[in-house]
Amino acid sequence: METLRIGTETEFVSIELQGGFSEEGWIETRAEIVVDGFRADVRSWFHRYDFENFEVSLRELYRTLKGPVKLEPLSGQLKFELNVNISGHVHLTGEARSGWDNRLTFEIGMDQSYLPETLRQLRSILEASVMS
Repeated sequence: METLRIGTETEFVSIELQGGFSEEGWIETRAEIVVDGFRADVRSWFHRYDFENFEVSLRELYRTLKGPVKLEPLSGQLKFELNVNISGHVHLTGEARSGWDNRLTFEIGMDQSYLPETLRQLRSILEASVMS
């Protein structure tokens, strides 16, 4: 099962694909958010274009160290944004929703050296979406 993970060893967002992409390009995911003192699980739907756009933008952020880059699917259960400061430190801010009433906002700081693995995982997800 394909997984997209962004963050550090101790604080991260992990999006695990559940099954394959539909003919229309949709896939259900299970996201785990782990940040200082909190752990949350949320299910969300993503479209293949969400991952395509995020990969293009994240690759550009890694190359230029300029953001922001957003992953914000229509389903609205999970969204986040990455920015880079002048010293190259990556800052992720996001929100996870369970239904419409409960939400967790979170922040993760990381070094840019974590991004190549995330980009590799995105490429793997997009290649799998073509085979679905």
